[in-house]
Amino acid sequence: MGEKLKERQILPDLILSSPAKRARKTADLIAKAIGYPRKNIQFVDKMYHCGASVLLDLVKKLDDKNTSVMLFGHNPDFMDFAGMLLKPGPVQNIPTTGVTCIRFPVSNWKKVQKGKGESVFFDYPKRYQDESAR
Repeated sequence: MGEKLKERQILPDLILSSPAKRARKTADLIAKAIGYPRKNIQFVDKMYHCGASVLLDLVKKLDDKNTSVMLFGHNPDFMDFAGMLLKPGPVQNIPTTGVTCIRFPVSNWKKVQKGKGESVFFDYPKRYQDESAR
C-alpha cells in the first residue's frame, strides 16, 4: 500500500499511530515507502482500542499547521471512525492495511464534524493481489 500511496503522491504533514506492534510496523513501512521521515511518526497511547469518538477528539485537537494527517490504528475503531466521518454513513469494512482517504471542507481541524467528510479514495492490498492472479 505504501507503493500505491506514493503513486498517488500522498505525503502527509503528520503521521500518528497507535503504539501497538502491528500499527507501529505498518506506520513505519508506509512512512518509508512514501518518503516520510520515520523518526517523525508520533505514537499516541490513547489510539489503542479507543473508539471512534476518541479518534474524532484527537483530530479536532490537531495543530492547524498540519493540513494532512495519516492515522494508523485498529478495527473496529477505524471502521467506525470512517463511518462516523463520511457523508454516506457506515463503512462495511476496512481490511488490514486498508486506506481510507477523507477530505474535510473546513479551514481548521476543530471544525471537523460527523458526517461531513468527503471520500477521496478507498484502497486495500487484496485489490492488487486479485489483479495479479488473473
